[in-house]
Amino acid sequence: MELQRVAWLAGFGLCVFACGERFTPVDPNAAGAGGRSAAGAGNTVAGSAIGGDDTTDGGADSGGSATGGRAGGGSMAGGGGKLPSAGTGGVGASGNPGDGGSGGSVDVQVPPVPLEGLELWFDANAGITQATSGVVSVWKDQSGNGRDALQTALNYRPKLSASLNGKRALVFDGEDDYLKLPTLPGDFSHGVSIFAVAQQATDDGSCTAFFEASNGAEVDDIHLGTWENALQYEVSTEYLHPAEHELLLGAPQLIAVVHQTSERTQLRRNSSALGESTFPLPAVTARNEVFIGRSAYSGCKPYNGSIGELLVYSRAVSDPELIEIETYLQAKWGCCEE
Repeated sequence: MELQRVAWLAGFGLCVFACGERFTPVDPNAAGAGGRSAAGAGNTVAGSAIGGDDTTDGGADSGGSATGGRAGGGSMAGGGGKLPSAGTGGVGASGNPGDGGSGGSVDVQVPPVPLEGLELWFDANAGITQATSGVVSVWKDQSGNGRDALQTALNYRPKLSASLNGKRALVFDGEDDYLKLPTLPGDFSHGVSIFAVAQQATDDGSCTAFFEASNGAEVDDIHLGTWENALQYEVSTEYLHPAEHELLLGAPQLIAVVHQTSERTQLRRNSSALGESTFPLPAVTARNEVFIGRSAYSGCKPYNGSIGELLVYSRAVSDPELIEIETYLQAKWGCCEE
């Protein structure tokens, strides 16, 4: 028996020398990588102290590797490894040996509108700062660009009221109310898309604006508003003005314009096309005069009515996106369908 033991040790030594690997004996009663858990009988191959096999207690206590290693060979499934970008690990779905748990999931809220190219997004249900008199001093931009609309003059501030189909909206008095925005970057070479949910109170034929970005009167302007009892979209001196479709007063409406890279332009109201035209896209330049409820044009008056939501894109949205955005706004405001 002693001779056999000596022969075995000699063979073992030759193997270590020939293999060229350093070998460290492991205490059979210690847990850890390459060891055996104290409570189990199965050996781990590459498991950690809390992720090795445990045939006595039925599976690893907390799962295997960081990417969801398998549990041991017991009758209970492991606790499930954690995915690199997930939350807490899930529990193995079954009690079969070798079943690892799946990683947890992260709850990501999908935005209701496309975000690509979204330069401005104002929603009367969010980001409103009111003064003690109830007027609005700040309307925060929800696009993530931080281009908040401000009015520092107390007498020029619009009010917040449940004035648009019973829902909160900013009310502009038609006398002097408006909001001013920071400089708007000027690359609209991929097109223009503007959406506004509004309710115009009155009209005397003068020009007015829901939204305008320019560098002064008739300079580099992008304008969505009204003129001579019809809606109007204008870029510089070119415009689309479907005069055969009179303004809709005293009722909520969804106004949209999409200006394609092909230069084709469509003006819409309540998901129906009012008119089409073809003219160049806006010049590539930053615009310093950016307003909600006001135009820099000589002779134009401040807007008289409510605005509930406004979105401005520096690209032409696709047809499916157009329907998606209009459907979202109609459902949200409970209005604006033909």
